Amino acid sequence: MLIKVPLSSIYIIGANERYLLEKRASKGSNRTRIRVGMDFTINFLPNTNEQVWYTYPTLWGEAKPYKRVLGIWYETSRTISCEFNVKYDYKDNNNVWVRSLNKFYLNNGTNTKVIYRILEEFPKELNLLPIRYFNNFHIAATKCWAKTPDTGRAEIYHNEELIH
Repeated sequence: MLIKVPLSSIYIIGANERYLLEKRASKGSNRTRIRVGMDFTINFLPNTNEQVWYTYPTLWGEAKPYKRVLGIWYETSRTISCEFNVKYDYKDNNNVWVRSLNKFYLNNGTNTKVIYRILEEFPKELNLLPIRYFNNFHIAATKCWAKTPDTGRAEIYHNEELIH
């Protein structure tokens, strides 16, 4: 039996895109990895007059230790210290570039498998958002590092002169 479903009752699940910066510091069988990323959850809003994909970004940082065993890198627990200091640019609804304030997080040492921190999450209710296109965002400056006692610092430095 064939059932017809009206197009208006179909819900489209959003897609995602990711802007990612990553660095690693290794010493022997130990490694520290740092990541700074911006995830874009993309949703189609069918109940609006404008049939457009809308983007809701989340800026995050992650520090994670690894141990190599027989040539394979595995997640492990270590005391991790890290600092995330990030600025990003975006276009507002008037198509004007705007620079964010510093998004900052510091951890002086935690014994764990991962430190993950959301630095900025954009609620859908803001007038500024939804941002319509992935190209309307970019990370403008980073001054980020992570380390464990077994490795040097993994650093992501980019336009750090913009960080105050």
